[in-house]
Amino acid sequence: MIIQAIIVAAAIVLDRLSKIWMTEFLAGHGGYFTLWPKVFNLFYVENTGAAFGMLKDARWFFVALTSIVIIVAMVYSIRTRKTTSWLFKISMAMIIGGAVGNLIDRVLTGVVIDFFYFELINFAVFNVADSFVTVGAVLLGIYIIFFYDKDEKKLLAKDEK
Repeated sequence: MIIQAIIVAAAIVLDRLSKIWMTEFLAGHGGYFTLWPKVFNLFYVENTGAAFGMLKDARWFFVALTSIVIIVAMVYSIRTRKTTSWLFKISMAMIIGGAVGNLIDRVLTGVVIDFFYFELINFAVFNVADSFVTVGAVLLGIYIIFFYDKDEKKLLAKDEK
């Protein structure tokens, strides 16, 4: 549980600090800064929707939905902490930390600050919290594909005792 708490806290702190720094830095550069021409740039965006700008201006819907997801993920992680692998624990901590990072933005300002822009493939502008959620989701997918059955058998064996 300590490692999970550290990951959640790190995600939140890194996200908050990066958003503060990027907001100030990009304000002095007209909202755009080229790191690697035609490949990767910093681009200030205030996102009022979900990923890729979907469902714009649904602030309170996202606050409620994100809050529910965070609570469910935390409760499930705590209840299964003795039977799940380290991969599950890390993936859930990353997802929770990233979700909290963006939730803080939505509650405080009504927008999520995004700034990483992968121009080479014209990918959506994203932030540190999005990165934690994405990497956590990929790790969760790996866990489900390769480890879930083993952990589920442990849980069933424990319940039978």
